[in-house]
Amino acid sequence: MTLFFAILCTGQSLLASVPVSNVDPKVKSVKMLTYSKTMKVSDAEVQLGREMKFMEKFAFRLNKKKFIDAYNADAAEGKGETDGLAIAGFVVSFFVPIVGLILSAVALGKLRKNGKSGKGLATAGLILGILGTVLAIIILL
Repeated sequence: MTLFFAILCTGQSLLASVPVSNVDPKVKSVKMLTYSKTMKVSDAEVQLGREMKFMEKFAFRLNKKKFIDAYNADAAEGKGETDGLAIAGFVVSFFVPIVGLILSAVALGKLRKNGKSGKGLATAGLILGILGTVLAIIILL
């Protein structure tokens, strides 16, 4: 909630922090929204084929046009889901740094090709893996 108030106080775009998913996991197709001035949340939910989350609804009500433009831009870039290998590399880096390092490096290479989101997680996993491996080597010597 403090993030919400910080965004409103600083005047930064709320849409940057709203996680929207434009890929239906069952169909694996990208949903695009069409804009109209009289559009309501229920109309957007019908177009999406799912119920919108609270923050999505709030951002939609705050500025419909900006929300739809940001949503459709993400859909065009294919940023509907985060790469699972990037998540795994980040999490494993805390417990087995060398394995996390390898998973994160593979995820970064894979992300360059497929365009999914998760580059930040993979980079963080890579850094944590390097630091953890170096620390383990120092402790063992």
